[in-house]
Amino acid sequence: MSEHKLQLNWDVIGHEPILHFLEKNLDNQSFAHAYLFVGPGKIGKTTVAKKFGNFVVCEQFQRLSLNDTGVKLKNLGCGECNTCRMYSKGLYADFHLLEREENDSGTLKQNISVKQIRELHTHLNKRSFQNSYKVVLIPEAETLSDGASNSLLKFLEEPTQQTMLILVAPDKNMVLPTILSRCQVLQYSPVSRETIYQQLLNKDISKNEAWDMAALSAGRPTGAMQFAEDRDFYFEYKEKARGVLQLLSGGLADRLLNLEKMLGRTDQKRKALEILNILTSIYRDLQLLKVYQDDLVQHVFLHDELKSVGRENHAWHKKIKQVQEGINYVEHNVTPRLVLETILIS
Repeated sequence: MSEHKLQLNWDVIGHEPILHFLEKNLDNQSFAHAYLFVGPGKIGKTTVAKKFGNFVVCEQFQRLSLNDTGVKLKNLGCGECNTCRMYSKGLYADFHLLEREENDSGTLKQNISVKQIRELHTHLNKRSFQNSYKVVLIPEAETLSDGASNSLLKFLEEPTQQTMLILVAPDKNMVLPTILSRCQVLQYSPVSRETIYQQLLNKDISKNEAWDMAALSAGRPTGAMQFAEDRDFYFEYKEKARGVLQLLSGGLADRLLNLEKMLGRTDQKRKALEILNILTSIYRDLQLLKVYQDDLVQHVFLHDELKSVGRENHAWHKKIKQVQEGINYVEHNVTPRLVLETILIS
């Protein structure tokens, strides 16, 4: 992939090889019918997808396609043309964001339905409003139902002209193999702590906080920026992480009492999943300390407390596996408190 400086403002930290590849697609005016962006959450996949879509529908791209010598790649996403203005407000008629619908209770449904894909087919078969590309973004492609996946496959087998589909998922194995085989797969990897730290220094925060946030983000730039831009969220996370760590020390009765307080009486499933995800990262930190990889620890502000807990010399990698199984149980509606108590007692 090109080593030249990026020509476009992607508004994302890291992932330069992927961005160079996509810029080459734009420069050559040659695209895959479908892209699959895979990688951990809050790493920048959806941000890149939305930017890529903006560059494609920008009126400057149409001039680029006509080989207008006065237009350069760097002009894309101008923000000034009518299309860009509508796109930024979510009003552009040929951009389709396909997400899970809500139940009557206001909670999200488990899957994207086949009905939604069929309605999408209807829109894509109509003439473009702006005579430009139609862009479809599915940020949670792993939630496509079997029927929706098969319906989407029909589109991929016979794609409409000037239509681009961008799927986003945590792992490529979470989409149907038949869909996967028809996509240009781009793997997003965690960004280095130093790279995130350098970007955070542009925010109004101290060097110590910038390093702390970069470490907590675990290579996920979007997560780091969320900490930097929402200080309450940052401090709340640190308090929760400290509380989860306390579940691993002291007498069993006190630990179970603390767990009961953390779960409360309402919304226990969401709270349990939050605790389990934090517990996964804390167990990972304990395993890193055990093998003397202190520089990779995520919760650097808890370093001394982690060292103290780590003296118990558990097989932390096995505990990580146990927590991952616990997450699966809670997601399948096993009683959250029972799952967490089992993990803490064993």
